[in-house]
Amino acid sequence: MVYVKRMKRYIKKMNYCTNRYSQVKEFTKELTSVRHAQSRLELPERKMEKELVLYSKDS
Repeated sequence: MVYVKRMKRYIKKMNYCTNRYSQVKEFTKELTSVRHAQSRLELPERKMEKELVLYSKDS
């Protein structure tokens, strides 16, 4: 009986760990997608800044 109880506890822990792991995985996926979106957004802004700097140097 003790063995069965231990196994049940162990399985509970394992399920908890796997759930946490999948949550973390999803979270990291979201983070990376957000980062990619941010970098995509930043690129045109940087280009515009460079153009502005060039424009101010010309004038």
